[in-house]
Amino acid sequence: MRESIIFYTVIVLGVIGLALGILILMVMPLLPFLGIALIALGIGLSLLGLAVKKVVDTAKALLAPKK
Repeated sequence: MRESIIFYTVIVLGVIGLALGILILMVMPLLPFLGIALIALGIGLSLLGLAVKKVVDTAKALLAPKK
């Protein structure tokens, strides 16, 4: 349960970073590097959260006792 909360928190932070990056690109076009960096950070965090969740779920399934 605790792992799920952590992974979803990482995904939500990634989505927030993505939204802030797009907002900065739209509102302040003079700071394109900051907006692009936040978009990349948002995408990276979201993918990292999804990948780690998938790995942990697979490991739990493989290590679960067989009935």
